[in-house]
Amino acid sequence: PKKGFAGKRPFKIFLYGLSGIDKTKFAAYFPKAHFIVDPHEEGIYDLIEFNQCPEPVGVDTVDSWNNLLETCYDFDNSEVETIVFDSVTGFERLCFIDYCYEHFDNDWSKEGFYSYQQGPKNAAKKSWPDFLDAMDSLNKQGLNIILSGQSQVKPYQNPLGPDYDKFIPYLDKETWGYTHRWASAVFFYNQHVVTNKEGTKHKADVETEERIICTTESAPYYAKNRW
Repeated sequence: PKKGFAGKRPFKIFLYGLSGIDKTKFAAYFPKAHFIVDPHEEGIYDLIEFNQCPEPVGVDTVDSWNNLLETCYDFDNSEVETIVFDSVTGFERLCFIDYCYEHFDNDWSKEGFYSYQQGPKNAAKKSWPDFLDAMDSLNKQGLNIILSGQSQVKPYQNPLGPDYDKFIPYLDKETWGYTHRWASAVFFYNQHVVTNKEGTKHKADVETEERIICTTESAPYYAKNRW
């Protein structure tokens, strides 16, 4: 099997962050990247068209849950070293569509798929691991895996003190739980902005803006790093 990045064991990274912060562009710089994208994710095509990133070895667009799994298991390209899945929210949507059709007769109401959140919960438990297993099959072939997604801000219930807001991936909480355990590393891609106080208000100092990747857990965001 192939060795991963820098001769190490191939990695499994979940990368999430703010919309438009260039997660896709960042992933395109990994060695010999191939993209698998959902039907609504056009970022890599725009980057290629305007020469904003290294051109990937290839790009596959998947339009259904079965198509996604088949693309993983049928993948065969000896030139590829990294596979980028973009984005996790779109793939979760394909999973939910398939599960709702099979088990709820395509009923998306609160009497159907969203009845007591049973649809998302059971889809995450019974179907979503199929995707994680499919990515694992590629990883065992020596391919690096990057799973990309957007962030959102949600209240965090703190059992040890006051609650606070936290950046989390744009996923159902059950799906996120399985994905967090699957990944070797979870990186939060964020923008650091220094503010200056002017009177009673703080204003952003645009000259000090910088993008940062947070690699270890902190109160405002989820992250982890086995390395």
